Amino acid sequence: MGLYLISGVIIPFFLIWGGLTFFEFALLQSYYTIMIIIFEIPCGAISDRLNRKSSLFLSGLLSAIAALIYGIMPNIFLFILGETLFAFGTALMSGTNEALIYESLKIYGRENEFSRVMGKSNALFLLGLVISAPIGGLIAYYFSLPLVMILMFFPYMCGALITLTIRDPKVHKKNKSNNVFSKMKSGFSTLKNNKILRILTFDMIIIELFVAFLLLSYQYYLIKELSIPLIYLGFIEALLTLIQAIFINLLSTLEKEVKNKKKLLYLNTLIPGIGYILIGIIFFAPLIIILIIVTVGFGLSRYIILLNGINKQLNDENRVTVLSTINMFRMGIKAIILPFIVLMLMWDINFAFMILGIMIILFMFKSKVKKEFL
Repeated sequence: MGLYLISGVIIPFFLIWGGLTFFEFALLQSYYTIMIIIFEIPCGAISDRLNRKSSLFLSGLLSAIAALIYGIMPNIFLFILGETLFAFGTALMSGTNEALIYESLKIYGRENEFSRVMGKSNALFLLGLVISAPIGGLIAYYFSLPLVMILMFFPYMCGALITLTIRDPKVHKKNKSNNVFSKMKSGFSTLKNNKILRILTFDMIIIELFVAFLLLSYQYYLIKELSIPLIYLGFIEALLTLIQAIFINLLSTLEKEVKNKKKLLYLNTLIPGIGYILIGIIFFAPLIIILIIVTVGFGLSRYIILLNGINKQLNDENRVTVLSTINMFRMGIKAIILPFIVLMLMWDINFAFMILGIMIILFMFKSKVKKEFL
């Protein structure tokens, strides 16, 4: 599922081939996040009520179909349909992977290794992005942008077929009397009544979103401000993803060794904030690319520390539902503020980067996360 060929040229795909403006692209992404919100809790409840295997299989299948639809022609209605299917597939996978790993480890009494195993799992997923991003860039440069999207059908179908070999751990309880709505209520209730869970969730969501905006906009920035050729975008995306995988794997190991995890969390917050500010004031392409890589590497790996603390607050019966609820809040905030961030980027992208960096640093000093929570 990590062989996301379009990742290195996703902005050119929408803006050059698709004919959208950057703001229209942002609105389409907001639609995508809204659809995930609609699908998120029901899909999490399906995974809790039925099994992890079925959810992952449907996720791969729907994503494969979406890739084909997207590559037919540059049409906004096809784009909307494709985003809807991608959102459904994403919602089916959301939280299910984490729950499957945690529950499988629990069978062997090794749930304390969750962070390390989760880090390796995500690193392997990111390895797929590292492999596919340059390939997608080369296909786009020498053939066409829509072909890159169409070819994603094959890895997604392979992912769906691989899930058929997975054995569901079946350690989660299945209460037949519960319906989807009671599961949804359970997810909201758990967040409402658990203060520590709310603090950890809020911290994870806010910083992740701030850093994720760099992932969304860096291709636009490199093309618009630095005139980087299309053929290089895939290799830059691969390098960006490779560093992210290394950081996640490294942090998942350090997280087990460091006693005061809050200091580690601060480090992974401060560096992205400084990185954003420096990107906004420096105009030397090689250094900017390095700063983008460092900012994303530190910023998007910090969730490993928080996710371990979050899992300690959950039980097996509604683990996926609560994780899906958390993801729903993340996507909801993104859907609301994404168009405004993009408008700010289009007005003055360097100023926007500096503002985001300052906000990250201010949030770090206001964080209520305590070391005992982690």
